[in-house]
Amino acid sequence: MKLKALIIVIDGFDKATFNRSNMKFVKSFFYKPIKSVEPIITPACSASILTGLDPLRHGVLDFYDNNFKPINSKSIPYLYFTDILNLRGYRLGLWKVPLIYPKKYRGFVTWGVEAPKITPCKKIEFYLNRANCRNEEIERYSSDEQYLAVYKKRTVKEINLFKSLSRNFKIDVGFFWLRYSDIISHVFYGRRQDLLINYYEFLDKQIRDLIETLEPETWIIFGDHGFAENKYVISLTRFFLEEKLIKWNSRVQKLLHLITYELGPDRLVRFGFLKSSGGMSFLRVNKLISRLYRFDNLFFIGSEENLLRFKTRNKSIETAILRKLSKLVKLIRVNETYLVLPRKHVSLTRLVLKYPINKIKYVFRSGIHWLDTIVASNDESALKINKITDIGKFILGKLKRKIHRSR
Repeated sequence: MKLKALIIVIDGFDKATFNRSNMKFVKSFFYKPIKSVEPIITPACSASILTGLDPLRHGVLDFYDNNFKPINSKSIPYLYFTDILNLRGYRLGLWKVPLIYPKKYRGFVTWGVEAPKITPCKKIEFYLNRANCRNEEIERYSSDEQYLAVYKKRTVKEINLFKSLSRNFKIDVGFFWLRYSDIISHVFYGRRQDLLINYYEFLDKQIRDLIETLEPETWIIFGDHGFAENKYVISLTRFFLEEKLIKWNSRVQKLLHLITYELGPDRLVRFGFLKSSGGMSFLRVNKLISRLYRFDNLFFIGSEENLLRFKTRNKSIETAILRKLSKLVKLIRVNETYLVLPRKHVSLTRLVLKYPINKIKYVFRSGIHWLDTIVASNDESALKINKITDIGKFILGKLKRKIHRSR
């Protein structure tokens, strides 16, 4: 089969790792470094790719809104480039693209982590459930090498499922989003760079096979963001407590913070918390424990690590951050909330850790999102792309003609 276009997002496609890797196929075409957006978190990046707008414009800053409800496409009052392609008559095949839910298109759609189910099509849902493609994380492994081997198998499985659906639904434009690259980058970046490079070179072969199978006239590969080594974690709650800007609400709250701190993120992941789907998905867990982060005059909202958001009426909190943490974080006022963004090599947590600034000792979070990513294409005009917000314009420029189908 021959597609009009194929879009491949390698979640967390890192510039430095790409440069060090021997991705022979991808590097035999046109490629260049590009920038992501801030906050550097998947929902904000995906919304920027789909709308062509920066996060402060389209309004998606996190997995959640200010009321702790998961964000989806209904939260975004702007057209996606996929909407425009649909209006032009193209049959689309979308694989796990974040923030598509609950949209449907001619062709096929599988939704991202924000959706309550994987697809609106019952036949596809049955087919994918049989293939067990919903499970995205593993909690226990005997070695880094085994962890990598498992994700290689899952990558091949998802690519093969995408190929099969693309053929069966006779699509014109394919849009494949690979999440596993982000998951293993969090685990290996800076700690086992050799295994991460090995995965990139493995991906190069899989991408070549996918392109040769679907034969797109135009193809483009890019990351929603890159990565950096996670060296320090800032505990804003510890900072606020030491500055006497907030107080504990109860002894129970203090005890729960202590227990969570003692467990650490590595154990929490191994115990099955913070999955991408199911009853213990990170979206559900974060909402369930939201009261843990409600202090006497401050309330944390949403995610952590790549950003922190909070509500407060205490102006002294803003002053303290700007005075003492400005070299490590950026502070932005967004309507009723404050948005804290970490600088390079820094992550953020709402948990009360031992110190305000702590060295990272975690295995599962050795990598942190960063701005520098890559775009590659068989079309030289892709070299005009400078930022992920330019992607939609590039695609629409290649698919200007409307398709008229006979009934």
